[in-house]
Amino acid sequence: TTEIYTLSLHDALPISGLQRVLLRCLELAAEAAPENVHRARLALKRARAVLRLGEALGLPWAGAARCRLARHARRVGTARDWVVVAGVARESALILRGDAKRCALAVAGAPPTAGAVRLSAWSRWLINERVRLAACPWPALTRRRLRRVLAKSERRARRHSRAAGNAPGAGALHEWRKAVIVLREQLYVLQPLVLRPQVRLAARLHEVARKLGAAGDWQMLIDAVRGPSRRTALEGGPGRLIAHAHDARHRAIAQARDAWSPLRHALRRKLV
Repeated sequence: TTEIYTLSLHDALPISGLQRVLLRCLELAAEAAPENVHRARLALKRARAVLRLGEALGLPWAGAARCRLARHARRVGTARDWVVVAGVARESALILRGDAKRCALAVAGAPPTAGAVRLSAWSRWLINERVRLAACPWPALTRRRLRRVLAKSERRARRHSRAAGNAPGAGALHEWRKAVIVLREQLYVLQPLVLRPQVRLAARLHEVARKLGAAGDWQMLIDAVRGPSRRTALEGGPGRLIAHAHDARHRAIAQARDAWSPLRHALRRKLV
């Protein structure tokens, strides 16, 4: 994760550095898209985290730019979701037996759903967006303002963790994961400015996001097996596959909470 792009150690209080990170992330996303969609999406996550910094600093154009990048990232979401569902279905087939195993293999072998995008056009859009954002001005930055921005992101992650509750739905988990990723990416971007005791926080947040992502992946498998009639109780192989996915989802949520719990106190300390 850290290799995508971060500030230089020479960027003391770098608003120009933040702009450079944003533009470099867009460049990396455009370059990676044809061969590595996952890397392209990761670069866009970091770019959007930088734009959230800009929003908190009062940049009037940053919110609209972030929404444009989010919509663009979602254009390859369908293809990514199909790959994920096939992967967790194959993982399940290694454990299950009988009809449940056959059901898992059928899901894993299902053809991709519609919604693929032309990655060449996707990359060209990113290049044009990079040119557009290169012309946008950034204000002066101080550590005090930066501290407020990170504190806001930390409060957002904490609020969504509480909103997830004890039996969270897919939407609540998704919002919590997004908030964790935003804070994680901002810490990665600003790593040279973060106080030494807090440097490892981003890696620990990555673990929380990874477990929440796993919970979401298992939920997608459940939805794929149920199909349009998601409220119908299924028996036999499909029912056992869904029960397996439910158990795996609950374990992932519990692991995310275990990883998050010690972070709540660490994140309250001054970061920069």
